[in-house]
Amino acid sequence: MRIVMLSLLLVTPALLAQSPAPVDFFGPEHFAAIKDEPRQGALTVSFVSEIPPFLDLNNSDPLPASSRFEVTQTGLVLTAAGKGQSCEAELDAGFVRALGTLSIVELDLGASVAFHLRALGTEATATTSEYLLLVAREGADSGRLRMLTRTRNGFSETASARLEDHDFSVATNFSLTAGADKIEASFGSASVHGAARLKAGFTLALAASDGRCRIRDLQLQCELHPLWWQDALARLEARRALARLKEYTTQALLSGVCRGTLKDEAEDLRAYQAAQQQARREALQSQDFARRFSLLREIAAAHPKLALAQHEAGVAALLAGFSRPAREALSTALALRADPLTRLALAEACLRQRDFDAAGRHLELVRNGLDEALLADLALLNARLAAARGHMAQAARDLAAAHSRWPEHGALGAFAASAEELASPADMTRLSRPGPLGLTVVSDLHEAALDKLLSRLGPYMDRIRHWLPGLAKELEGTIAVYATPTGYLRAALLVAGESLDNVAGMFLPLGIGGGPSVVACRAFGEDELVRTLVHELWHLAVHSLKGNSMAPWLNEGMAVYLSAGQIDKDGTLRFGRLPSEFSRMAEELMDALKDPQAARRALGAGLDSFYSPDVQRMNYALAWALVWYHGEHSVAQEKFLRGLLAGDAATLGQLQEGLHELLTAAAKALKERKLA
Repeated sequence: MRIVMLSLLLVTPALLAQSPAPVDFFGPEHFAAIKDEPRQGALTVSFVSEIPPFLDLNNSDPLPASSRFEVTQTGLVLTAAGKGQSCEAELDAGFVRALGTLSIVELDLGASVAFHLRALGTEATATTSEYLLLVAREGADSGRLRMLTRTRNGFSETASARLEDHDFSVATNFSLTAGADKIEASFGSASVHGAARLKAGFTLALAASDGRCRIRDLQLQCELHPLWWQDALARLEARRALARLKEYTTQALLSGVCRGTLKDEAEDLRAYQAAQQQARREALQSQDFARRFSLLREIAAAHPKLALAQHEAGVAALLAGFSRPAREALSTALALRADPLTRLALAEACLRQRDFDAAGRHLELVRNGLDEALLADLALLNARLAAARGHMAQAARDLAAAHSRWPEHGALGAFAASAEELASPADMTRLSRPGPLGLTVVSDLHEAALDKLLSRLGPYMDRIRHWLPGLAKELEGTIAVYATPTGYLRAALLVAGESLDNVAGMFLPLGIGGGPSVVACRAFGEDELVRTLVHELWHLAVHSLKGNSMAPWLNEGMAVYLSAGQIDKDGTLRFGRLPSEFSRMAEELMDALKDPQAARRALGAGLDSFYSPDVQRMNYALAWALVWYHGEHSVAQEKFLRGLLAGDAATLGQLQEGLHELLTAAAKALKERKLA
């Protein structure tokens, strides 16, 4: 699975005549165009009612990004996790120029807020492409306005102005002017300016670091970049699809379990103290599932012998994406009280851990005594289990029958459509010749666009065969490339389940027709699609090697390493850049490389723990760093990596024994190559 930050991706455009007006993308309440100049106008966001869909939220710490942002009646609160941590709201917009203001309502002591500009285009380099215009509060009434430029060794200050006797209790406008070769900013009595290299355009984000701030009323007079404009609605549709996917993989899959009640629930509640009852009410009302799990886990720890406490902590863990603690808590709850509702939730946890036999046993046992209102949820779970085992035709029949019986159950209809798509993809044309690695290719893209796309994959497929010399000449399976996220959603929903956390693409061991499949979406442009296909095709290739039991860190590390490769003008595939998904966590990665325990956890993690939401991003980054180090240096190191890929026990032992030295060497190499 490829992790994708949903920030702006500059893509190869469609014809200009097919492009939407920016007002259609942002909405008339946010964008007012100049007459006869649809790409020029005023972009405004108040931040007092909701976060608009064209803002992408990101953060540097492991918790969900949404936990760092809160919309209030007096503005948007951004709360970075602590010293050295950051969070930012990025506009999905490419600008040629921008002139505007942002009102800073509050800024905590020690915290900062910034305009973050990144150059558009694939030619941008780490030394010329990124700028921070930053207000830092250093004292009760003092601070600095700073201009920082990305260099090979991190951000470096290029201009600075002191703020003296500033009243931070009063909302103050933070002003920005940005163009092709110059940027300026002012705040209170301070101003800074400097040269910039933004001739290809730039993106803009609002960032907070080292603490908490409150902002509102962003107003920009701007000219939008034509290449951004052309694929804007495709990206917005992809965002909406992502929201639907997250809804299905949380509330929809667990809607019945969350609504149901345990037998003797009232009796267990009498054991709760008043503060615990209040915490429980707060947790069950919260849509921040990580926080819900945290609150209910504390209650469960205080009441290890209460089935209700264990059950609710387990369901909350499922909602938050933590399958291992979910299974543990639900197993404990079931041992305390044999309740069909708990068993149904436990079957879901087992399915998410790919323990199909255990899931099947629980589903057989849950039939007796289950509340009639939960029969539709039972049918959905049974069908998803059948699909996970590769029985697509059976899953399609069962879902169609269940949807007919319970038409009011919204999720059944969506999953039934997904099963039908997997059995026989609709409106997809099969390519007449074999695709990459000999796979079957189906797509609703125009043939010329598909040919261009597939031609770009050649050098990457050569590298896959280089690292996996035992691959057959032609592999079995299907590549399905969807032009829109709507088709992608329809295809992937049933088999992806809770793993469907991005709209770029995924590898499905049992996908279309019950066979191995790579399902991908072009919504974020051809460059991102190429990276995604390379990543997922590596997984398919590894899967095709019978008996291969490659550790998750090595499998994902190689997938990220290969997909981050870039083809030079001479056609050479090179791996000299930090993968885009780690661009915001370079400093964290360097810190993690100094901690052998973090690396040991990543290297020893199984399928469930490697992908746990709280450590997943860092596990990916560490895995990539170790693979990159071995793949890009001496012949001896390449031989060592080949031994790891082949599953050689002696090589793995050497890795574990020399891990500290390896981490030090990898960190040094990354620094020397200016990748982190």
